Amino acid sequence: ERLEVVNTFELSSLLLYYTATAGGASDDQEFVQKIAHEACVEWRKRENVPWSAWKMLVIGAAHARVKSQQLFTTAAPHLAQGVKFMTARDAVDVCNVFAVFRFKHHGLLSEVSRFAPSMGLKEQDVHDLTKAFKQLEFEQPPLLSHISELREGAMPASQ
Repeated sequence: ERLEVVNTFELSSLLLYYTATAGGASDDQEFVQKIAHEACVEWRKRENVPWSAWKMLVIGAAHARVKSQQLFTTAAPHLAQGVKFMTARDAVDVCNVFAVFRFKHHGLLSEVSRFAPSMGLKEQDVHDLTKAFKQLEFEQPPLLSHISELREGAMPASQ
């Protein structure tokens, strides 16, 4: 049975809500796998889906500890296109989920690297992104490595 009456954004909201509230029920993984598969069916590829829906789908899968190659492969290009609209925390959350499951997508990581300097990263964000890039064996841009140093250098010295 197809869920054609539910668009992909609604599907992603359902999945994120379910995984946030289900609390590790034994049938979580099967349900999440079905939703992940449904999000990737061919007819949905023609649907105009905001990047935030793909973020909710991969984060929902991560909450349920469901490693769906199909979902991450489908979501990555959409997330890469949406990086320019992401907040620092969005980018960190997405990269962390990809790192946890060891899904390395060069396009996504390259876009995060490119936009990271303009995202207003906090110290923790820089730390988390650095860790995710390292887990994925992705060489981060030198500027990302120096954001903390640049930020510290811009602060007035305390007396």
